[in-house]
Amino acid sequence: MERKRMSPSAKLGWLTLAIALFLQLAPATRQASAVTNPCPHVCGYTFVGGCCISDPKYDCYDYCP
Repeated sequence: MERKRMSPSAKLGWLTLAIALFLQLAPATRQASAVTNPCPHVCGYTFVGGCCISDPKYDCYDYCP
C-alpha cells in the first residue's frame, strides 16, 4: 500500500486553519473565567456567595459588588 504525503503548502494550510481556530476559542475561555470571578486579582480575593472575600494575609477589605 502506497502512503500519500501532504505537500508543504497543504501542511501550511492545515496549520493556519488550526491556529485560527485556536485564536477564535481562546478569548471565550478568558471571558468565561472572568464571569465566574468578578473580583480583582489583588489582595487574593475569592468570590464567595456574591461577595469578594480577601485573603487574611493582606490588609484589604471584603466587599459585595
